[in-house]
Amino acid sequence: MKKVLFLLLLISSYSYSQVVTLSVGAIEVDQPVTITLDINNTTDTNCNGFMNPNKVYMHSGIGDNSDAFGFNVIGNWGQDDGVGQMTNQGGGIYTITLTPQAYYGITQPQADAATQLGIVFRNEDGTQELKDDGCADFIFPVGTVSINLTNPTNFPVVINSGDNLSVSATIAFQGSTTVQGSFEVFYNNVSVGTGTCGFPSCSTTIPNITENGIVRFVGSPTSTSDQGEVSFEVFVVTNVTEQALPSGAEDGINYGSDPTKATLVLSAPGKEFIQIAGSFNNYTPGNSDVMKRDPATGKYWLEVTGLTPGQVETYQYWVFDTNPISGSPGLVKTADPYSTLVLSPFDDPFIPSSSFSGLESGGAYEYPAGQEREVTVLQTGQTPYPWQVTNFQKPKKEDLVVYEILVRDFDADRNYQNLIDRIDYFKNLNINAIHLMPVMEYEGNESWGYNT
Repeated sequence: MKKVLFLLLLISSYSYSQVVTLSVGAIEVDQPVTITLDINNTTDTNCNGFMNPNKVYMHSGIGDNSDAFGFNVIGNWGQDDGVGQMTNQGGGIYTITLTPQAYYGITQPQADAATQLGIVFRNEDGTQELKDDGCADFIFPVGTVSINLTNPTNFPVVINSGDNLSVSATIAFQGSTTVQGSFEVFYNNVSVGTGTCGFPSCSTTIPNITENGIVRFVGSPTSTSDQGEVSFEVFVVTNVTEQALPSGAEDGINYGSDPTKATLVLSAPGKEFIQIAGSFNNYTPGNSDVMKRDPATGKYWLEVTGLTPGQVETYQYWVFDTNPISGSPGLVKTADPYSTLVLSPFDDPFIPSSSFSGLESGGAYEYPAGQEREVTVLQTGQTPYPWQVTNFQKPKKEDLVVYEILVRDFDADRNYQNLIDRIDYFKNLNINAIHLMPVMEYEGNESWGYNT
C-alpha cells in the first residue's frame, strides 16, 4: 500500500485551458512529474501570456493549504541564472521534470504536510509573466486522496493544559465528493482514535492534552487501500513567569559586557505567551525558551545564554494567541521589529552580492533551512563602529538644507557605500543634511519602504 499525501483542493482536470499540463494524473511528493507549458494558447496581456520570450522560467513553490508557496520557493525573479529554466521543445512548448521533495529541498515533515504546488511562469528578465485566468497563480494539488479537515480550522491549535480537542474531517477520492471510509487519529504518533465514517464527517476527540504535539488524521476510502493524511501542530499554553525587566533593557536586542549572552525584549500586548526559536536551539523551542513578562509594562523578555562570541545566529518570535480574531492564526512567527538585519526567504534573492555578500548558500547570512517567515540576525562580540568624527555638531534647524534620498533610485547599484562615496557631491550643492527614506525590509525590494 502506497501512502499518498492529502490535499484540500481538487481539480477535475490536470490541464488549465490546455496551457499547462502534467504527465501524471496526480502529483506525488516523492515521484517525478513533467510539467508542460504551451504558450501558443496564451495572450499578450499583463499576466496571461508571452510575446516571443527567449527563455521561459518556472517560478514555483510547494506548501500546504494556507500557502501553496509556503514551504520553499525555487526561482530568482528577474535573474537569468538557470534556476527553474524550462526546456524549449520547439513550437512554443516548454517542459520541466522534477520530483517535488528533492526539487524544493523540503524536510520530511514538510513533505508529509505538502498539499499544493504554486507556479508562475516568466521570461528571462521577469518583464513578462504568465498566470492563470484572473491573474491568479497556477495551483496544482498534491495527492489523490483528499482529507478535508473541518475542525479545528485555525492553525496551529493553541489550547490550555488538560483541554480536550475535537477533530473532524471528510474523505474524498479522485475528485469525488465525500465518500465513506475509515480513519485513525494519532497524537505524537500514538493512536488516540479510530472509526468508520461517511456523512457528514469522521469525528473523534483527543482527551486531556498536556504537552505539545502533532495530530495526524489518516483516512482511507472504502473503495481503495490508498490513504490520505492531514497533520497539524498543537501547542499547550505555558505558564509565563512574571519578572521585572533588567535595568536599562530596551525593545529589541540588548548586548552587554558578556558576549555569551543577549537579552531580547518584545512588546506583544494581549498575547498568552511567546517562545524564542533560533539557531541556538535548533528552532525547536522548549519551556526554557518561553519569554518572561514584566508586570509593570507587559513587555516580554528573555536572556539568551551560551552564545559563541562573534558567531552569527538567527531567531524569530513565536507569538501565541489562544483566542485569535476570526480568520487569524493562533501562532505568528515574526522577526524582531527592532532588527538591524533581517533575513527573508522572499526578498533576499533580489539582493546582489555587490550590495550585501554572504546571502548565498553556505554564506555567513544564509537563511536557515526548513524555517518560514523572516528571521533576525543576532551577533554578540561585534566591534563597535569607529566614528571618525567624534565631535559632530548638527546644523541649526533654520540652517538645514535637506536632500531626501531613496537609495534605490539615487544609485544605479542601490548601494549605501556608493552614497557614502558621493558625500562631496552633496557638499558641492551646499547640502548639510541627508534624509534617508525608510531603511526597511519590504516586499520585492521595489518599494519606497513604507509597506514594511
